[in-house]
Amino acid sequence: MRPRTWLDLVAEILFYFSGRIDRRTYWLSVCGIWLALAVISLVLFFVDSSILYTQDQSSLELIALPWLWPFMAVHVKRLHDRGRSGWWSGLIFVPPFYIGIFIECAFLPGRVGPNAFGAAPLRVKRPV
Repeated sequence: MRPRTWLDLVAEILFYFSGRIDRRTYWLSVCGIWLALAVISLVLFFVDSSILYTQDQSSLELIALPWLWPFMAVHVKRLHDRGRSGWWSGLIFVPPFYIGIFIECAFLPGRVGPNAFGAAPLRVKRPV
């Protein structure tokens, strides 16, 4: 069996719905997803602005659609760390509830020790 690389870790975080991640990994993942989406949108804008500005906005939705999977995977794993079912992440599509899901994922600490969704994420202890 080959050793795990950083690419394996990134793929596990962004594409699989099982396991847990801590707040730091959540923030890095969500910011990375939004940054990638912004860069792709800017590139397409400068190549051909008609791609992004159509009457029905369907092209912009098609650009954002592939990013939905990693966005959901990150939220599911973060909710797992909080001890909640990943099904709660479906509430990110309901605007009033998204704020609550975001606060829970972004600011509240995860459960200490293992829970029903796996072992606690590895936390790097920094020297004092």
